[in-house]
Amino acid sequence: GTIDPVMSMIGGFGVQANRLYVVGGTGALMQLASYRFDRPASPQYVSAITLSDLTQVVTGADVIIGNQAVYVVGNYDQRIIAVDVRNPTSMAVTMTRSITERPVKSRLYGDTLYLVADAFGESEVHRMNVSDSLTPTAPSYWLSVGDGATDMAITNGVAYITSSVDS
Repeated sequence: GTIDPVMSMIGGFGVQANRLYVVGGTGALMQLASYRFDRPASPQYVSAITLSDLTQVVTGADVIIGNQAVYVVGNYDQRIIAVDVRNPTSMAVTMTRSITERPVKSRLYGDTLYLVADAFGESEVHRMNVSDSLTPTAPSYWLSVGDGATDMAITNGVAYITSSVDS
C-alpha cells in the first residue's frame, strides 16, 4: 500500500511490527508521524508530533525504533531526539541531545545507540546508552575509523563499517 503523508518532504522512516514512523516536514515544520499497518495494503495515519529541534530533513534523518522510544537522528542539525511512543496517539519528545559531528548512519544494538559521524575528513563512532530509553545519556566519542564511513551493521557484538574511500 501507499501512505498519504502529512508532509511534503520525507527524511527517513522506520518500521517495527505493525507500526511505521516517518520523519519529514513541510517547509520549516519537521514532524514524526506514526502509521498503523495491520493490513499492509492500507496503512492508517495515527498521529504526528512536531520536532522543533529539527530544521530540515533533505540531507536525511535516521529513525531508530527502541522499546519505548523512537530516536530521530538529524544529519543536518546534528541532533538526537527521543520520542516516547508508548501511546502512539499522544507521542511526546522526552529528550534532545546535540552531537559534535555530523551523523551519517545510526544503529541500535542492545542498550546502545551507535552513530557513525563525519568529523571533517575523519569518521568517528559515537555511542549513547539508551537503557533508560526515554532519557538516554549524552552521546560520546568512542573510536576513529578513518575517512569516508558511510554505513554500519552490528551483529553478535561486532560492528562492520563500510567506507566510500579506498585504503
